[in-house]
Formats: sequence, structure tokens, C-alpha cells
Amino acid sequence: MMSKSGIIQLRPRKVVFFIITALLAALAIGQAAKASEMTQILGLVATANPVELKCSSGICAAEFSSFCLQRDQPSPGFNTSYKPARAQDLTLVLTSNDGSVREISAANHIQINSLRSYAAVNISLPERTLVAFGAAHVAIKITRQVSLLPTAGANEMEQATGQGRAIAAGYFDGHSGEAGVARVLSHVINSLRPHERLSSTDRKQHWQTALKRMGKAANHESTAIAEEHFNGCQGWLDRKLVYGLRNCLEGRHDMVLRDLNMKFWKSLEPGS
Repeated sequence: MMSKSGIIQLRPRKVVFFIITALLAALAIGQAAKASEMTQILGLVATANPVELKCSSGICAAEFSSFCLQRDQPSPGFNTSYKPARAQDLTLVLTSNDGSVREISAANHIQINSLRSYAAVNISLPERTLVAFGAAHVAIKITRQVSLLPTAGANEMEQATGQGRAIAAGYFDGHSGEAGVARVLSHVINSLRPHERLSSTDRKQHWQTALKRMGKAANHESTAIAEEHFNGCQGWLDRKLVYGLRNCLEGRHDMVLRDLNMKFWKSLEPGS
């Protein structure tokens, strides 16, 4: 309705209608923007052997090497929740007191959370799950080409399991090169308790013990490079430049995976 002064005047009902319409439009734009900035889909580095989840205070957990499949999406913050893209990709290996072993799908029993951006995730389950299955120990087996989707994100299966993940397998799922180095470092990291402080002699002994437990899964060349990182941490610890061995190895592990991730991203560029 036009006033005498020429200004359009809206009735109260129309004002409410326009306000609601504007709010709905703004909400739609916000949701679209949020969808376009979904947290990165991650890949998991395949494990040569099942990785034991160590139990403490009712939770059994271990950390696993991971990498980014979506360079242009935001990196996960600490403790971002993830789920396997395919339920059959992660397997729980349950060992009873009598030594018998059985394997079941892990998807419905585990919690996956990012630890340090896209380079590592924590996989855990309640210790009561072991009791329910009559198990004394639990480990997780990760096969090749495993991907993780953000729990709060869209179900982007093509991004998680398509050509990009197949290409990534050549970089991350082998037992040599940088992936092998990350695998050795991750194994040693999981063998250390958080904030554990060791003397120089104890650190060297711990390193040797961890490598023996890896057995043939430890590639010789990758182990030699991983040991250079370990020796670098030894020097930093002796000079009190870092807090603890685990903390230092985590940083070295993540650096190796970041460099490898850069090579993978470059391989996806046109003309590569």
C-alpha cells in the first residue's frame, strides 16, 4: 500500500512473511556454504599386521596413520568424529585367554576421532566390548584403500572410494618409502604411554624392542629412515628441546605424512 508521501507501507502480515522468507533464504545459503566446506575425507594407511588396542580406564585405543583425500576442504580439528566409508574395511581381531582368535567387522563397535589434523586418528572401543565377546585382547586390521567419512558430513562415497583413493593407494598403502617410515613411527608411538619419560638408554632399548615386535612387517629401508628420525628425537630430548619421545615422534610422523600428502595432491593436478 502506498502512503501519501510515496513510501510503500506493508501490512503486519506481509512484514512477517517477508522476514520469514528472508530468514529461510539466509539459512539455505548458510547450509550450502557449510556443505561446500565439509571437513576433509581421510584415508587410512594400511597396516602390515593387526594393531593392538591397549586398554586403560575402561577404553581400548591406538592411533593410526591417516592422510587427506580432499586438499581444498578444511582439515579436521582435534577430536572430529569419523566413520568407515565401507563397514567391511575395518576388522576387529579378538583373542581369548585360550589363544583362540576370531575376526568381526569393527564398524559398529569403534569410535574414530582425528588426533593431529589429517595425519593421525584415534580408534577406540569400550573395554566392556571385549568382555561381551569373551576376549582378552583386541586389535584392528586395516586393509588397502580404506577411507573415513566425517560423521557429520555428506555420504560422499565417490570421493572416498573412487579413482582418487585408488591413486592414493600407490602412495600410502605400500610397505616401503614414506608410507613405510610412517608405519614404523606409528608402531613405536603406540608402544609408548602418553607423557612417558625415558632415559637415553631406555629409549634405545624401547626402540629395539618395538622393532622386534614388528618383525618382517618393518621394511629395512623405511626402518633405517625412521631410525634417523628417532635419533633426531634423541638429540632433541638430550638438549631438552621437546617434552618426551612420543611427542617428538608424533611430530616426525606427521611431517613425513604431510610431505607424502603433498606428492599425492600434486599427482592429481592436470598434466601430472
